[in-house]
Amino acid sequence: MTRKSVRSLDPSRAEVHWGRRRVVLAGAGTAIAALAGCAAGGGGAAPVVGPGMAVPAAVPQVGDTWRYRYSSAWAGIQPIAFSIQVTAVTSTSVTDALTVDGSAGQQAMTFAGQLEFAVRAFAGLSLTEFAPYVQAFVPLAQQNWGNVPVAIGAAASQASWARAQVQGVDTIATVAGTFAAARVELSSQTADAGQMRAVAWFAPRAKRWVRMTYDTWDGRMQPIDRATYELLGV
Repeated sequence: MTRKSVRSLDPSRAEVHWGRRRVVLAGAGTAIAALAGCAAGGGGAAPVVGPGMAVPAAVPQVGDTWRYRYSSAWAGIQPIAFSIQVTAVTSTSVTDALTVDGSAGQQAMTFAGQLEFAVRAFAGLSLTEFAPYVQAFVPLAQQNWGNVPVAIGAAASQASWARAQVQGVDTIATVAGTFAAARVELSSQTADAGQMRAVAWFAPRAKRWVRMTYDTWDGRMQPIDRATYELLGV
């Protein structure tokens, strides 16, 4: 993987080569519960990156579909494929539905211009995704945000907050093809020293993230969840 640092990613210039035809999965289900607490500098409302669509080229259309694969570093957890389809688009939000391969039913969710993690409990899993349509609300240039809410498990009594940073543009090879994608890094540390680190690569032409890694550790820095999510096709 070659990394190229630039100040912004222009949707009209991003290159993507499709080879084959959302919500990041927390592999252990309740693993993120260990991240309860307030990170330094955290607290408050989720940062709003835009009150409406600001980047037309990155706005999805009704019917747009993405397929992803979740893979865990733990041998006992099998890879899972899932699909996301857009069901509604307004001037301020995107609604989509998630389907896990081999499971009946769908989980719908609406996303607006906020930087936050969202959780869907589906098919016995906790499915978590970071601001999937952020590119439609703001050009991803080098910048920082605080107070990003982190998804937590049912046992947690306090919210956890992360910082997000846009770190430039990488060339990312996926099953679906090779993308120029803005790299967004997120990190959080709780009062008991538990940590989370996530990296999401957002490609304008894909109108979503194309790869995401998600790692969590407990207060003794023992790994809880180590997962990778990759675009399989559209």
